[in-house]
Amino acid sequence: MNKDNMQFFILSIFYLILSIIVVRTIVMYLIRLSKYGGVPSSLESREEMKFVSPFSQDEVIERLKSHNTNDIFEYEFKKESDIVYILLIKGIDVFHLYCEGKVKYKVVIKSKSENTEIWLVFVEGDNNRAIERYGWEMKGFMEKKIKAVREE
Repeated sequence: MNKDNMQFFILSIFYLILSIIVVRTIVMYLIRLSKYGGVPSSLESREEMKFVSPFSQDEVIERLKSHNTNDIFEYEFKKESDIVYILLIKGIDVFHLYCEGKVKYKVVIKSKSENTEIWLVFVEGDNNRAIERYGWEMKGFMEKKIKAVREE
């Protein structure tokens, strides 16, 4: 194999790998887009977000404490008081290179007659992109994790 063929071969492999990464990123983004609707916007990341779950208060807490391999977020969930918890999101597991940063929420979990209300109150965040992206992903995370529906 001469020098020109070798350079062409290496360059072809490089472009193939780069193309696979780009296509995978686009496909994953389109899956999220079709699943949760719309494009990420600052409207999704509010100072306060309310979710309602059919599970009991104890069940909601246990589900949020337990980590699954298919959870989108890398996060910590810690107790602060009886009904107040801290949710610290450290990154998006699947898109770790796409969006990094820490965002902290206070989580207030109140049991109602037949369901449980979960209030997420924004405390602080590293960067605006992470705040917007995590707010957008939160809807899907809560639906999947505790079958919670977001109320506007």
